[in-house]
Amino acid sequence: MTSTRSLRCKGSLTHPLRFLALTFLLAILQVPAGADKPALAQDQGYVALQQELQRLRTTARLMHTTAHPDDEDGGMLTLQSRGNGTTALLCSLTRGQGGQNKSGDAFSDELGVLRTLELLAADEYYGVEQRFTRVADFGFSKTPEETFEKWGGHEVAVGDLVHIIRTFRPDVLVARFSGTSRDGHAHHQASAIVTREAFRAAGDPNRFPEQLKEGLLPWQPKKLYIGNFQQEEPKLAFDIGTYSPLLGVSYTQFAVQGLAHQTSQGTGGFRLPPGHRFTYYKRVDAVLPQASLKDNESDFFDGIDTSLPGLASRIGADESKAPFLRPGLQQLAKLVEEAAQNAQPRDPSAAGSPLIAGLKLTRDLIKQVQQSQLTLPQKLELLTNLRTKESQFERAANLALGVLLEVSVDPPDTAQAGFFRLEQTFQTAVPGQTFTLTARFYDRGTENVEPEEIALDMPEGFKSEVVKRDLKPLHSGDMASVQFRVTVPDDAQYTKPYWGRKSAYKESVDSIGNLSYATLDLPPWPFRAHAIYSAAAGKGTVHAIAMAKYIDPVSGQGQHELAVAPPFSIEFPDAIRVLRKDSKEPFDLTVRVRSQLNKPADAEVRFPSQMLSPGAFVSVTIDPAQKPVHLDKEGDVAEVHFKVTPRDHPLLSFAYLKRPKPLPASDIKRVCGGLMYLAKSPNASPPADQLTARCPEAEFQQVPREYTEPINAAVHYEGRDFSQGFHVISRADLDTFYYYHPAELTLATVDVKIPPKLKVGYIMGAGDEIPSILSQLGISVEMISPTDLQHSDLSR
Repeated sequence: MTSTRSLRCKGSLTHPLRFLALTFLLAILQVPAGADKPALAQDQGYVALQQELQRLRTTARLMHTTAHPDDEDGGMLTLQSRGNGTTALLCSLTRGQGGQNKSGDAFSDELGVLRTLELLAADEYYGVEQRFTRVADFGFSKTPEETFEKWGGHEVAVGDLVHIIRTFRPDVLVARFSGTSRDGHAHHQASAIVTREAFRAAGDPNRFPEQLKEGLLPWQPKKLYIGNFQQEEPKLAFDIGTYSPLLGVSYTQFAVQGLAHQTSQGTGGFRLPPGHRFTYYKRVDAVLPQASLKDNESDFFDGIDTSLPGLASRIGADESKAPFLRPGLQQLAKLVEEAAQNAQPRDPSAAGSPLIAGLKLTRDLIKQVQQSQLTLPQKLELLTNLRTKESQFERAANLALGVLLEVSVDPPDTAQAGFFRLEQTFQTAVPGQTFTLTARFYDRGTENVEPEEIALDMPEGFKSEVVKRDLKPLHSGDMASVQFRVTVPDDAQYTKPYWGRKSAYKESVDSIGNLSYATLDLPPWPFRAHAIYSAAAGKGTVHAIAMAKYIDPVSGQGQHELAVAPPFSIEFPDAIRVLRKDSKEPFDLTVRVRSQLNKPADAEVRFPSQMLSPGAFVSVTIDPAQKPVHLDKEGDVAEVHFKVTPRDHPLLSFAYLKRPKPLPASDIKRVCGGLMYLAKSPNASPPADQLTARCPEAEFQQVPREYTEPINAAVHYEGRDFSQGFHVISRADLDTFYYYHPAELTLATVDVKIPPKLKVGYIMGAGDEIPSILSQLGISVEMISPTDLQHSDLSR
């Protein structure tokens, strides 16, 4: 599971149309363009084209809300997206970071990253986009009141949901749960409660007005549904057991195949037989005219015109201000049907011409709407849907014509040659690095195409230049390419979660490091490309993510998205070290350093401290205070060892300054000669007998109690300190991402007396560090498996 192997935008988002452009850009960047796991067969070729054509026929937009990953109604989402062509979005309030891990040792916020990747893998089966709010899963909750107390009230979750609704602009909002005690887990109840609040709040300009400054306009979904597990009347039923010839199984069977990727939750073995299987919902709110609503509904979108020409009706009497709109939409609908008739299983290339024509017409309509006299809300309503159609036309045309863009880091000159060659490149780019990568454009269909431009899409400050260009008209089976030289700026942001908490034990709401990414599943990958090509009817566009390649000794060639990482990862093998208060025995301290540089590096491991001299901490001294480390290449790991000695006289005093107001840290350091250790609570400071004369402005009180102290490590390299470690979160069935954590060891001094020759038998739990802590205290620990418990001799 866990192995150890930003797109920024110029300008401020103060205009709704600029915000819409960013929203569309981020939607494009979320399109999978290659990963280390195989692409679904149902998302390739003729089968994928037929599904994309169905999406082009409708403007239906649905948003589904849940509390955790694996709560989602995957069968319903798959039926809507892959069966009906609905543009669907799944929002999980939390990332599931508070649960147990049934597939590995990641827990807490690292588990949240893993479960994000697992849910994204499931989403590929459902065919949906993914969003999250800032509230965290803090474990099982018995009541909604407890949940909202932990989440700081309703406003954080409701505000994030409103942000997503105003961005995605769904026609229908669907909560998985009912908001009652029948939901069980209070997080489930809370997710439905805030969904009901957000339904009306999203359309109210007086709610969350700060979002309007970001360019978000109010948006009122038309209908709200909640989960109806009790099948109360009136009920809306979907037979998600319906067989799909394109998928080869029923919609819910296909969805369960996606759910099976969430193995940290124990879903890996789930399978369903063919046959009817129903899911039920109940409408609880709507803003449509009463005459268009009925109790015996057959679909979420009953009473809503979701046809392409019907989009013109949404501006009402002002349709006369856009006389081009309805004829254009009608022509789009005709082109979609023409493409559907031309698409043949053996050769769908003939569908490419009407799809390219539809793409051109959609782009023309977008320009005309932007230049029209319509109001800003009307423009935004139309442009949201037209931008979606633009993306769908692009993908459908690429599938029909068989065009493909791939971008990868160039292997070293020493890479093996041959037809079945395996390539090993560096795995992460580091700030300041210069390297080359190559974009390759393939014509796999039967129609001739010509790539006119291949360009890189990278964050501001990244530089690229063309090394070699080979663009030309292509026939079936031909390839064109462009090689780039890329330089990563020294201040490049690392590819890491944009969300996080300083203390998972004390905080239940994530902090957001980059507000422009708020609610996204992951931050955009930094190295991307697009190609513009010409075909018989016009121009098409295809996108790709740059990939790094690696050789797995078992599965062979693999690849993953290229990320930016620091030159070193540094961490302590154990996150906590427990000392007995009366212990004076020295112990070994290990620091693990991994290089991300593809060249030899000489660095130094240090223990930075702002208040004390090098190597000196409140309760211990570390010898030596720094130590050199040499690493030859990327992926090399070195363990650097130090000797830690508890102080003879632990610094267990706390200084109270004789001042009306506390002094700032710099003054305390000056007054006390730089020997005081600062803490928010009376935990530690130099002994009174040492500093009475040196600190006449302070009183000291002995605090003979247990306390903790952080010890931070850093790699010093080329004048800079690197003090973070990161884990590569990856699995054969998942994409790859990264979890960062500070290189920090918590040193805990405890007042405990241990009987001599004490032996403990221990049954391990998920993410359990207790055996290691007991051993640190000098207790003999023997692990007992649950299966051996009945037969073990516990008297020994």
